[in-house]
Amino acid sequence: MNTGVSEDFTVRIVTIALWLLVSTTPALAGDYADPQGDNSRDEDISSIRGQYDADNLLLRLDFYPGSSDPFVSGASFGIDTDMNPSTGSQAVFPFGAEYSVSYNPLHNIFGARLFQHDAQGGAEIGVVDAIPTGSGIRVTIPRSIIGGAGLVNYGVVAGPAVDDSIILESDYAPDDVLINGMTATSVVICEPDLAPPQGVLDFNDVVAFLTSFSSMEMDADFAEPQGVFDFNDVVAFLTLFAAGCP
Repeated sequence: MNTGVSEDFTVRIVTIALWLLVSTTPALAGDYADPQGDNSRDEDISSIRGQYDADNLLLRLDFYPGSSDPFVSGASFGIDTDMNPSTGSQAVFPFGAEYSVSYNPLHNIFGARLFQHDAQGGAEIGVVDAIPTGSGIRVTIPRSIIGGAGLVNYGVVAGPAVDDSIILESDYAPDDVLINGMTATSVVICEPDLAPPQGVLDFNDVVAFLTSFSSMEMDADFAEPQGVFDFNDVVAFLTLFAAGCP
């Protein structure tokens, strides 16, 4: 493993990154913003994101600052894997959801319950990885379990957990997901989107890359050989950054 990055080398990286930054317009990466103040309890969703790669579907939500508690705030994600509202459950939002994921920190702070739904009802089929982040909740669902190409429609409801099985409703995203069946849609994971604001490629992502690169963290290891942090990783990151997000 390469264990050192010279000061001159870092300066060159910064110079290239800044040049690229000023010549590139921000690119969206599939985030859906939610209005502030539309919640009925403390939990107030600021944005939701659905992304997928070859192996997993990653769903996450973020709260407005001060409106959540990682030991109390929970969420349920409804997932329409065939993107057809007339199939799946008509009782679970979004209409037509074949799966839902329930995250309740009082039940399991590092896991979420996965349910499968059809027109007759739903059944719990397993537990998937979940984690409370500094600003919200993230769950990872193996595509081998839910099938499909990763492209799904989804919606979220968040609220406080009152015990290890019940989450009260506080805020929905998208806002019309319950009444009109409006959904968000997942996108292919955007690798260079390393920092808030989520869904936008900007200088924050460049700084996050440089910080991880100088500390030799894995999220900056963009190129072969894996475990070696060199100019190949810089070129790979800048190339992806310039291409923007799907």
